[in-house]
Amino acid sequence: MNELGNKIKLWRNYRHLTLEQLNALTGIHYARLSKFERGVEIPNQQMLERIEIALDVKFDDLKIVDEEIEALIFDFIDTLFYMRMNFDYFIDIINEKREVYMINQNYYKINLIEYIISVLKSEIEVSNKLEKTLNSTVEPNTLYQQLYLEYKAVKMHSLRHFNEAFVYAEKALSISNYNKNTAMINFHYSLLHHDCGQYEDARKYLMQAKQMFLDGCSYKRAINCDIQMADIYTRIGCYKKAIELQIACLEVFHYMEVNDSMRALTLRNTAWVHILMTEYEKSLKILDEAEILEPKNGNLILYKIWCYYSLGRYDDARKIIDDNQYLHDVSIYKDRFKLFEYLVINGNQKPSKKLINKAKEVYENLAEKEVYENMYFYLDILIDLLDRANDKDELIHYLKIKGHLGK
Repeated sequence: MNELGNKIKLWRNYRHLTLEQLNALTGIHYARLSKFERGVEIPNQQMLERIEIALDVKFDDLKIVDEEIEALIFDFIDTLFYMRMNFDYFIDIINEKREVYMINQNYYKINLIEYIISVLKSEIEVSNKLEKTLNSTVEPNTLYQQLYLEYKAVKMHSLRHFNEAFVYAEKALSISNYNKNTAMINFHYSLLHHDCGQYEDARKYLMQAKQMFLDGCSYKRAINCDIQMADIYTRIGCYKKAIELQIACLEVFHYMEVNDSMRALTLRNTAWVHILMTEYEKSLKILDEAEILEPKNGNLILYKIWCYYSLGRYDDARKIIDDNQYLHDVSIYKDRFKLFEYLVINGNQKPSKKLINKAKEVYENLAEKEVYENMYFYLDILIDLLDRANDKDELIHYLKIKGHLGK
């Protein structure tokens, strides 16, 4: 089907006309109209004018809508590349002009914008619905298929369906030929490797992404790469490098427009490295800064409890626990929060069976879900508790696990 034929069919359907009804309005036989729509034959100017009158449309004017949709999606790609994240702007435009857009042959590009936004907002039902349309409308081996595959990978990653995410990301990268999109695919591919504990691959793709962001003057994205690189250094135990990079990022934030969420995240990540280095006082000082920006962040609360507990300041730890009881009802934090509550109650006494069982539960859940960024830390907590409880058999079992994970 050619472009003109597609437009004729779209507008005929929009006007709720059959080929026979359009035949009656134009005097052009329905079989010939069908050929026009399929691109088998091209109407002459006189016939085209008759079709336009019947459908109440000027096909030349539709080129303006084509150009508008094209400009909108490239503006959206820039929004992703430069980390503007002004999604409401695009949603408002789409909703305002949806009636015009939806009878355009490029409406799938509008659907694609909506799909990416739904993925980034974790609106799973919306994204599932849009996939049913996009699967049959996105043209293969195009920029738009690259975007679609990339964000299918992002969606699968967020759902922790890692194997599927890798398949989509690899396909997107294999056909990518647009620098801004290739940079974003490399960035997301790096995050995927990172969450699978493949840190060298994560570092490789992150470095490629950062260079592309710098080449395209996307400095927010480049800084975001540095934040992720610092996290990789943390994972592989290069704590000093991680802190140096995080401090450098915080310095750069003074000279660029960065939201409070990114500042708070970087501060929390820095505090986390100090926790891993058992520098709890330094960590608390940094957490106080982060708390001003995002006071109710679950990770921040857990970090502060752990620092006070590790320093033997149980009253301070209990106060934080009492002030944040709502975390018992937050799925991603409730188990760890309950463990820390047990730890503080137990204090420096011999660990209770209830405490040890909770520590096992937290570690096993993290291990089952392959949450690498947390499972090692909680394995160490469990090993320490078993050692203090003098439970030699269980201690040996989990020490073997730690040795295997370290290989």
